[in-house]
Order: sequence, then structure tokens, then C-alpha cells
Amino acid sequence: MKKIVIIPAYNEQNNIINVVNDLMLNAPCFDYVIINDGSTDDTISLCL
Repeated sequence: MKKIVIIPAYNEQNNIINVVNDLMLNAPCFDYVIINDGSTDDTISLCL
């Protein structure tokens, strides 16, 4: 069974890279989906 982590993100440009890196390091068998919730900062561009 596949496991998916859903990460809601609103104006998380200062944190999103660390969150994804920590997830890949500590839970490499998980897939993840980042949900941008209308951020007004650079969150979306960092996630692409």
C-alpha cells in the first residue's frame, strides 16, 4: 500500500524546502503532495 503525505502550504516560502527535504530524508518511501492555499509569497515557485 502506498502512503501519501499531504502538505498544506500558505506563505511557507521560508519552510517548504526544509519540510520536503526532511520528508525525503526521514520517510523516503512516502509520496507527497503539496497543496498551495493561495500563497502570496514564492511558495508556489519553490514547489515547481
